[in-house]
Amino acid sequence: MRIMGIESLAPKPGTSKRHPRHPVYPYLLRAMTIDRPNRVWATRKVLSWRPLDTHFCVEALKDSLLKYGAPGIFNSDQGCQFTSVY
Repeated sequence: MRIMGIESLAPKPGTSKRHPRHPVYPYLLRAMTIDRPNRVWATRKVLSWRPLDTHFCVEALKDSLLKYGAPGIFNSDQGCQFTSVY
């Protein structure tokens, strides 16, 4: 492809760079021992689902809290869906 002077239309590496004004929060669970259920929720299992729109995360979180109770810590990936204004 290089010899022919063409390139892929797929996204290039580095498409997930953070905005310089957005804060970076420390990862607080690194040294914590997770020793009981509902101590920490992480985004490894689908607990509830909604179509992706403005209120997606809030509604899914409310459903999960009603179903499973409140966790000691909610560990999100801090993506825009978690840190955007509701």
